[in-house]
Amino acid sequence: MSLIGCQEPFDADRHDLRGFRIAAISVAPAGPGEPVQVRLAAVVEGRPWSTEPIRAQWGFVEEPEAASEPLIEPEAEGPVPTSLVRPDKDHPGWLALQAEVDGATQAVVVRVPPAAVPATELSGLSMASLPYRIASVEPDALQLNARKDQAGGDERRRIAPGGFARFSIVAPPERPGTIRWMGTGGSFFELDPVTTDWVAGDLRLDDDELEGSRDPEAAGPVTIVSLWLADEDDGTAFRADDLWIGEPPPGLFTKGRFVPAESPPSASWIRGRLEADETSPTGVRLVDAVALDGPPEAFSTASWACAAEVDGAFDPTWLLEQRCAVADIDGQIAEIEVDP
Repeated sequence: MSLIGCQEPFDADRHDLRGFRIAAISVAPAGPGEPVQVRLAAVVEGRPWSTEPIRAQWGFVEEPEAASEPLIEPEAEGPVPTSLVRPDKDHPGWLALQAEVDGATQAVVVRVPPAAVPATELSGLSMASLPYRIASVEPDALQLNARKDQAGGDERRRIAPGGFARFSIVAPPERPGTIRWMGTGGSFFELDPVTTDWVAGDLRLDDDELEGSRDPEAAGPVTIVSLWLADEDDGTAFRADDLWIGEPPPGLFTKGRFVPAESPPSASWIRGRLEADETSPTGVRLVDAVALDGPPEAFSTASWACAAEVDGAFDPTWLLEQRCAVADIDGQIAEIEVDP
């Protein structure tokens, strides 16, 4: 699998998921003449979901620079193409995506791996508090060596405005790799290949000086996208996790993502109706929720009319991947497996 993050030139720091951004593309390995399976992660208006589907065209190009040129004959359309086939063995395997929503465009390119590499699954985001505050922290405390000696505190999914946290992802120890961190808010101070410190506010360290406004982030949700790249091969993986600055509203976490829900029942499995909610990090909230004894024999999601087929327990990352837009699932019934 090969994956590429937000490509330069950026109109913002590479960590910042703002505006319309293709955060990642992953492509399963394929040989000449074989089908190509593609996933993407797209942020629209700084949110990891879109009200309406984005427009996407895919095609193979001879060189990466051609991705910014119009595709004369796109080979597939839509955020989850199903008709892509890798060209013959002499083709370099560059796959271009040109995406557009509300007049904003993105063009990115990725090489389809010619040989299989082991699949990688990332664990959930680990989060621990740090004893710093954006208004008072000094540059010496944020130097790399000083932060390596600082232990994290209690683990939680919320943080005070202007507070600091440490994020880490457990990746396969037998396959060294690096996490590229991105978020819809806050500032990152990377610590080691799979760990970063993060502040709920605007702050940057340039040599021995702190820059930025030192303004804390307003209360609300933040989505963190963790993009793992293997050091020695094309192996990659990505996931998204939500946290809350300030006190979160009533709701639940599923697959690392937060879904607002009034008085959700205390159960491992829940069924309810999804409604559009622009204040939600997943674009929807859950209403009329009832507890289930366990997973259902059939899932309501199988009947959804999304851009790509979905089934099983509702996964909010379907919206990040543009498999579903909010308009596709507003009013739909869904079964949800609640995170422990």
